[in-house]
Amino acid sequence: MVRYEYDLDVVPGNVPIMVPLKQYEDAYELIFHLYARTGGFAIPEGTAVAIRGTKPDKNGISIEATLSGFDVTVSVIKQMTVVAGKGAYELVLTSPDGTELITATFYLLVQRAAMDEDTLPSESVIKELASAISRADEIVA
Repeated sequence: MVRYEYDLDVVPGNVPIMVPLKQYEDAYELIFHLYARTGGFAIPEGTAVAIRGTKPDKNGISIEATLSGFDVTVSVIKQMTVVAGKGAYELVLTSPDGTELITATFYLLVQRAAMDEDTLPSESVIKELASAISRADEIVA
């Protein structure tokens, strides 16, 4: 698993960081070191953390993350990288009573894969079979 670490400012109006990833990959772990550029901040005991956002195809995603001190760790899932492009995300800290405490924005920039995940190599026997099946009516006639 490849680990990427970032410092993430939790003060509203921060300049969002850009997190580059590769399309279709999910072998990443992102670690965000939270800080406040205006000074200290506290995270109450029992606070939950999640990542939510909108992918470039305008579909939303939300996944849980783990919190340890001021560090948030999230394992990237394939659903986050299936669409190439820039998507806006936020890290959300929620108190045990359900109140949103902090949100911090960042971007995932997913680099397009050279070959789509479901593309068959041109020399593939399967590709020839798929072509024959798609022409079945004309072959039978």
